[in-house]
Amino acid sequence: MRKDLAFQNILPRAYNNAWRPDNQSNTHPRIGYNIINDAAITDRIIEDGSYLRLNNLTLGYDIPVKDTNLFNTMNIYIAGQNLFTWTNYIGYNPEVSTFSNSGLINGVDFNGGPNGRTILLGVNMSF
Repeated sequence: MRKDLAFQNILPRAYNNAWRPDNQSNTHPRIGYNIINDAAITDRIIEDGSYLRLNNLTLGYDIPVKDTNLFNTMNIYIAGQNLFTWTNYIGYNPEVSTFSNSGLINGVDFNGGPNGRTILLGVNMSF
C-alpha cells in the first residue's frame, strides 16, 4: 500500500502538525509508525463525525370545502427529505458507511457523495 493512501481520514491539522524529527510537536502524535507490519492510527487524530439532522418533514393544511360538486375534501402539503444537517464534519456526509466499494464496513469515509435534498409540493383531493 502506498504510504500516502494510508492516512486519508486524518484531520489536515493533525497530519501537518504531527510529531516528526524536524517538527517536534507536543500537540499531535507521530503518524506512520507500524504495529506488526500495519499502519498504526489513533482515534485522537480522526475527525469527530457527530451531527444532528432534520431528515423528514411534512406540513399539510386541510382547506375547508364549501358546497361544491367538484370534490369533497382538499389538502395541500409540502414535504422534504434531508433538509438540514448541523455538524462540524468537513466531509459531505457525517453518516459515513463507505469503504472501498463495500457498504458492510461502517465508519470510514472513503469519498462518499452527498445525500440529495428532496422537496415535494402536493395536493390531495377526494371526489
